[in-house]
Formats: sequence, structure tokens, C-alpha cells
Amino acid sequence: MTAHVHAQAASLRPRVLAFALDYIQIAAYATVLAAVTFVAAASPLQRTLAVLLATPASRDAVAFVTVVLPVILYFALQEGSARQATWGKRKLGLRVTGLDGGQLSLGRALVRSGAKFLPWQIPHLPVPHPRLAAGASRAAGLGAGGLRPGVAAGDHLPGAAGVQPIPSHPLRPVGRLAGDTNVSEATVSRSIALVTLVVRDYDDAIAFFTEALRFVVSEDTPLGDGKRWVVVAPPEGCGAALLLARAAAPEQTARVGNQTGGRVALFLHTADFWADYDHMLAHGVRFAEQPREERYDWVVVFHDLYGNKWDLVQPRDHDPLPAQHDKRNSHAPNNLSS
Repeated sequence: MTAHVHAQAASLRPRVLAFALDYIQIAAYATVLAAVTFVAAASPLQRTLAVLLATPASRDAVAFVTVVLPVILYFALQEGSARQATWGKRKLGLRVTGLDGGQLSLGRALVRSGAKFLPWQIPHLPVPHPRLAAGASRAAGLGAGGLRPGVAAGDHLPGAAGVQPIPSHPLRPVGRLAGDTNVSEATVSRSIALVTLVVRDYDDAIAFFTEALRFVVSEDTPLGDGKRWVVVAPPEGCGAALLLARAAAPEQTARVGNQTGGRVALFLHTADFWADYDHMLAHGVRFAEQPREERYDWVVVFHDLYGNKWDLVQPRDHDPLPAQHDKRNSHAPNNLSS
């Protein structure tokens, strides 16, 4: 016959104070994570970071792996250990036990912590099911239906534990993490990572940008059904990259080559105008005019393989080499387009 331990749950005050102490450590971790993200955004890892955060689904995945999962493990690994409590609970004289008064297994500790913190993540999914989101809110203790007063979500699971004072009382969960912050939304330096260019064919577009413009392919990932995630950019560039998106509907096909209604769509900055100009001429790039000198230095309008207009520009902060000055009056494009 199984003996049941009957003990009064720990009062709210020590539980809240214990959580506040634990939250100091969580906040310190979040601060370090935000600092690392800031440094990465200003380093050569910027492009990798941009790809990781390019879509809502990838941002949610990164937030889960870097924020939600570590918090779950912080509570579960300590409450399922021989100490039976997090640092904050130990300071307040609390511990976590099973309903039989014994040590909580690691598996039950993980389930208990997951029941508290995963409901925060579910509503952040790209397309949460209404019933799933509503259930997550109730499980997090935000809805009253079916929950016993004063009992957090983890206590409703079979064999769940509770938080109690250390003397001999089984534990009940502290409850949902108040003031949770999605670190992926922390204030960091921002930039435009990708610009979509609608194309007719992935490989034709890749050939043009890598050969005529000397771009590099930073990503080419199959997505199924013939779709690919193709990103190209100038080597060692610090600006936005191009997402080459194949037209998949008549409305999109109609925009190929004319995404801006005839205006210049994109601006390609260079530190060596004439070297790039000569290379593009040699690879059959169509120019709409002859190079001209403006207040911001040299510029020329050219067309990509579909007809979108680009500006090739050398800003004045990139002074041309002396040899380049000699070329200014010797270049006349032989492939001007109307």
C-alpha cells in the first residue's frame, strides 16, 4: 500500500522571492546573449546571423534554442538533482520533491519545467492553431478553466511535483516565468539583410550574377517542389544580399525585369569603378548610357539579364587610382541599350 505525503504548499512570498533570485541569473544570461548577438552583428558573422534570422520560423527556432531551452534546463537539471532545488529556492529554504516526498527524477523535472515554459513558446509559432494557443495559455496558468487555485501548470501532470518548504513538504511549481523576454527581439544594430529579386530561372540568374557581376552564392538550399533558397552577394560585401526568387505565378512572372516600373531598382557600390565597368563590358552587360561623373563621383546605369535597371556607383569616399583617371575619357560603351 502506497503512503501519501500530505503537506501544505509553500506560501506565495518565498516562492516569488526564490523566482526573483533565479531570474537574476536568467537576466545575466540574457544580457550576455544580447552582447554576443551585438558583437556577431558587427562582425564577419553578420551574414550568417542574417540568414539565421531571415524568416519568422528560423527566428522562433533560434529563440527557442538560445532562450527557452536554456531556461527549461536551468530549472530541470537543478530540481531533478540531489539538491532538489534551484539556487533561488535553496536560498529561500525550498526544495522540489515528488508527491511521495522523494527526489524528483530528471524526466519528471524536464516535463515539469517544459509545462511551465513551453506555453510561452507555442503562441510565438508562425501559425499557431487557435485551440493550441488557447490550450497553451490555460496550461501556463493564464486561464482559470480547469485549474485549481494556487496550483501552477506543472502540478496538473500525473505524478507532478510541487514547491514546499524544505522540512518535509512536497513541492509545487513556482509558476510561469514572469516578464519573459524574447532575446531575438533585443535592441541590436539592424540592417536590411535580403532584397528579393524575382527571376525566371535560378541557374540563369546565378550565372549572370556570378560571372558578369562577380557575386558569390552564399546559400543555395532546396526547399522542395523545385523551389530553392538562393542568396547571392558581392564577395566581402557589407550591404544587403539578393534573394533570387523564381516566379511562381503569372502576377510574379509579369514583374520579372520590371520590379520598379522602369526606375533604377538597385545600386551597386564599388571601390574600383573602371575595373568593374570593363569586366561587365567584357561579359556582355547592357548599359543604358555612357559613364558620367556626378557629385558623388562616377555612375553608369546598366541592365541585369532580365532588364532591371541598376546603378554602378563609385562613391567619393573611394578615390579612384591615378590610372583610373586616365581611363575616364577613353571608355565608350559599345553595347548601349535603348
